[in-house]
Amino acid sequence: RSGQIKTALPREMALEEFGLGEREAISLALEHPGWVLLMDDRRPLLEATKRGIPTLCTPAFVVHLCATGKLDIDKAQEIMARLANITSVSPVLLGPAVVQLGQMRAQQ
Repeated sequence: RSGQIKTALPREMALEEFGLGEREAISLALEHPGWVLLMDDRRPLLEATKRGIPTLCTPAFVVHLCATGKLDIDKAQEIMARLANITSVSPVLLGPAVVQLGQMRAQQ
């Protein structure tokens, strides 16, 4: 059903590199072509994109939620701060999103 989050595992692993979570997520997305994959780590995100999986990085998704009014800027910046403390979140993905939120804050 739309709007529900469910736990799922892939039937088989499509790749051997990266961490278990990234391998499972990419493999599962390959089994479900209509799904969009949300990733934090740049290298697995690039691999998923190379394999034709629609992909979105978590920091960009937070900015999108803020820009569309589904998340207020204070909460978005709080989420970004938490993401910055997670070592698996790529600074290359996080940096531009933090800048965008700063620009949104300045326009308020």
